[in-house]
Amino acid sequence: MTARTPPRHRVLTSFAEAEVVWRQLESLTPTFPFQCFDWLESWHRSIGLGEGVEPALVLVEAQDGAPLLLFPMGIQRRILGRVLAWMGGELSDYLGPLISPACPESLLTRDFPALWRSIVSALPPFTYAHLERQPELISGRPNPFRQLDWRENPSRSHHTALDPSWKTYYHSKSSSRTRQTDRRKQRRLEDSGVVEFEIVRTPERADAVLATLFVQKSRSYQELGVEDLFAQERYRAFITDLTRRQPDLIHLTCLRIGDRILAAHWGLLYQRRFYCLIPTYERSELTQHSPGSLLRLRLLEWACSSGVEIFDFTVGDEPYKERWCEASMPLYDGLLPGSAWGHVCAAGLHAGSALKRRLKASPALFPMVVKVRAALGGPVRVDKE
Repeated sequence: MTARTPPRHRVLTSFAEAEVVWRQLESLTPTFPFQCFDWLESWHRSIGLGEGVEPALVLVEAQDGAPLLLFPMGIQRRILGRVLAWMGGELSDYLGPLISPACPESLLTRDFPALWRSIVSALPPFTYAHLERQPELISGRPNPFRQLDWRENPSRSHHTALDPSWKTYYHSKSSSRTRQTDRRKQRRLEDSGVVEFEIVRTPERADAVLATLFVQKSRSYQELGVEDLFAQERYRAFITDLTRRQPDLIHLTCLRIGDRILAAHWGLLYQRRFYCLIPTYERSELTQHSPGSLLRLRLLEWACSSGVEIFDFTVGDEPYKERWCEASMPLYDGLLPGSAWGHVCAAGLHAGSALKRRLKASPALFPMVVKVRAALGGPVRVDKE
């Protein structure tokens, strides 16, 4: 492709229209599971439609029709106007485009602002674009949106490289005193019965474990005073739908004593990377023995023995991740005006994001914010437990 043969682009308005080329791009390059067709199609069918998200799937092609870029976006009416955003919402931790290996580097860097201006003219009208939680690199290549408005998200993601030997990995991450504490907590749990780590393998069992997971997670949302996503049927439907339809992607586990589920976890296994997404635990007299932490230990042990290379704790700066994670990844947000009113909205949202970053960075102020948030019950995104 030369300067005399610029790429062409078009906006697709349905998943059916985009499916063939979308799956083609997936097969060409590694990506995050949150950009896969099956993940986002299920998200839109279960959640997006109910929230009024209109697909605006931008396909960028070479002149010979070869796909170069796909932007899985949607437009939704919110309080301030019509907002263009990555599809996937709160349950997708890493958002951004799909990039073909054939995409020229110049299109991801110096030529992208001009391409984006042309794309905006082809999109349905929107007030502003709010493009959250974007990695700087996608499949090892520059995320083109860093050429536009690009500011660091208040939260980072964290991950760890595993060792095939669980003993080697565990000892590298834990002092003898910490390992002794882990064993003591397990013994305390075993005083109540045989503790079993279960990988859920049947649809019937999955339904039962998910029912408990939803209850446990809802309680934690309520205790934090934030919006309880799983009080909404469409969020439960999304998790249930993917669990039933994508058994090779979804990894559901629990820690139990008999039929009593002490902790559960819903995550993803994709391209030798495990994504820790929805951890829960029972609030009870056994909470003091950390069943959630013990389930995490068993998950890490399973991952080491199963050939998983990276254990991704995903977005959130919770203190427990410091024990395991030697690497972190900043994420970035973009606020791109689509109208005169959009410039005003973007300025206000930038100010709010900057304040959130300052609060999260303050050891003195952030715990106070959490307490106030719990008292007021504000609907905001929260980090995982």
